Amino acid sequence: MSSVDPVLSANDLPAPMIRRRRALPRAVRVALSLSRGTIGMLLFALFVMLAGAFAAGLVVGLRAHDPMIVEKIVEKDVPRPLADSSPTENVVAVAPREPKTDVAPAVLPTKPKLDVTIGPPDDSTAWAVQIGAYPDLTSAQQSLDAHVAALAVHPIYIVPAEIKGKGIWHRVRLGTFKTRAEAERVRGALPDDLAKQAIVVNYK
Repeated sequence: MSSVDPVLSANDLPAPMIRRRRALPRAVRVALSLSRGTIGMLLFALFVMLAGAFAAGLVVGLRAHDPMIVEKIVEKDVPRPLADSSPTENVVAVAPREPKTDVAPAVLPTKPKLDVTIGPPDDSTAWAVQIGAYPDLTSAQQSLDAHVAALAVHPIYIVPAEIKGKGIWHRVRLGTFKTRAEAERVRGALPDDLAKQAIVVNYK
């Protein structure tokens, strides 16, 4: 016997096997046709993407070389420095005006009024400080004007008295004090020019 396998023809194979061998090439052809269609679509999509990228790069390149576009881009992106608000040499600073206020007119201090009585007090036993004696009433009253501030704290009595051989003199006296010591304290507190000529007397 020969060791070589006999070659089988299609007629020698069973019917089911013949159908399976004929069906395989058709399935392969269908799979290959589908794969070719998918690959073609992918290649077309890739071509479109490359063409779009090339066109976009071309536009960007043209815009980059256009000085007007570059200038507009720079002006838009770069912030402009703020204007210097500091005063220049030509600017003169003006001080704000102060609001007008109503100023009251100056009031001159008024001289204190003297409490002057012509005649002796009701209490004839009281003590007083006599600061002068004058031949007429006008001179007696005028003698008080030079020391109004010092004399205004005490009541003043201008007591007329007849002096033998001289007529009526007007004695100017301060206060009505209960004791001689109290009158002495008042005399010591008078201005020097008054204290030197002043004497403590009783209204009797």
